[in-house]
Amino acid sequence: MPYAPPPTEMPRCPGPSMQDLLKAEGEVVPEVLREESYVDYGDSPIAIERYTSRAFHDREVEQMWRKVWQMVGRVEQIPHVGDHLVYDIADDSLLVTRTTETEIKAFYNACLHRGTRLRDEGGCVPAFRCPFHGFTWGLDGTLKGVPCRWDFPTLKDEDFRLPEACVATWGGFVFINMDPHCMPLEEYLGDVGHHFDAWPLEKRYLAAHVSKIVHGNWKVAQEAFMEAYHVPDTHPQFDGVMGDWNGQYDVYPGGHSRVYHSTYTPSPRMILTGTHGLSAQAVADTSALFLGLKGPLEVPAGKTARQALAQKYRRVLETKTGADLSGYTTTEMVDQLSYFFFPNFFPWAGFGSPLLYRFRPNGNDPDSCIMEVMLMAPQPENGPCPSPAQHRRLGPEEAWADAVELGGGRAAVFDQDTANIPRIQAGLKTTRKAGISPSHYQEVRIQHMHHVLDQYLGAAE
Repeated sequence: MPYAPPPTEMPRCPGPSMQDLLKAEGEVVPEVLREESYVDYGDSPIAIERYTSRAFHDREVEQMWRKVWQMVGRVEQIPHVGDHLVYDIADDSLLVTRTTETEIKAFYNACLHRGTRLRDEGGCVPAFRCPFHGFTWGLDGTLKGVPCRWDFPTLKDEDFRLPEACVATWGGFVFINMDPHCMPLEEYLGDVGHHFDAWPLEKRYLAAHVSKIVHGNWKVAQEAFMEAYHVPDTHPQFDGVMGDWNGQYDVYPGGHSRVYHSTYTPSPRMILTGTHGLSAQAVADTSALFLGLKGPLEVPAGKTARQALAQKYRRVLETKTGADLSGYTTTEMVDQLSYFFFPNFFPWAGFGSPLLYRFRPNGNDPDSCIMEVMLMAPQPENGPCPSPAQHRRLGPEEAWADAVELGGGRAAVFDQDTANIPRIQAGLKTTRKAGISPSHYQEVRIQHMHHVLDQYLGAAE
């Protein structure tokens, strides 16, 4: 199916689009922000069983999760030889290990004697020793020790090498793929990976990492973060300061996509309802409060609230991080530009929100998932980079707002979003409708994701 800009005759809300806004501001932005890429998937419903069925989950694991590139962590989280992360997805578990100063490998996390899980948590070890009987493997996966070796007369070292998954890095992230015949990571990311040439993620560091088990299918959860259509009812605090319904949605080959919408401009729905009337100063004051900017914000004559906010936010971030952000434009500083790499990796571009999301099944339970939120702050231009944040796992009774490292205003948004997810999962089980009905444009990323998922499952036309 060809990718093209949305047709000009497509119905849309009144008010400026993202491209209209960029033209009006007249700044020289990265070329990738000027493009549009759209596919109309029509009105086909998305079957309910995709979110509720254990059988469908099992197909996903076998035919999709074991065939795709998955982000498992940051390079700076395993800086020393012996450092490793444990990455779990459904029944699979991998030891993502720095084996030398220049090499990272991923081993299946199971003893080859009787199957015991070798490690439950990441850390740093000189070798991998099974806690059950003491079989030991070197960091390169070769067998190093067998207690009572005489009792295994036919055992050959070469047959007891820890099996490996494919490993590659991009943007300071480590990825794995369990398919030994997979395409290279760069090819998998496609041209969309090069969008981040303008905002190199290898020049960021992990400033916060928080996770929580959410009671909804992993797709239900991540779809809640793939459109801005929900903003008016779920996030009423954004009244007047977000161009929600006029967001730009772009889809790309391979299942990748993005949403790009303006911040610190009135919502088009305010025009529809006749409530549009905020002054530039009122928009600025509300927006500054959300960004955590203190003190009055002056909007100079001839400048927009967005430009004034971008300048103040730029100075605050530069002071906080030591990074030089002088070369970034208004849209790069304040707008929301959320990318999605299939199947579950959400890095944000620009600096309006230095966010990253990841969603995974919670074991083999189709009714729950693991949601992770990370903050990727700019590295200082001079001096040492801060150490990566420790992973904080929120308990069942804890709210995202309890994770102060995410920022109060931002964390409150996650609480609003995740409050919807159990309601959706419950509603999907009680509905008598065969499938959900996403919109043509504002929910095209959801349709696009399912279209590519079907390709992995062998169900596409």
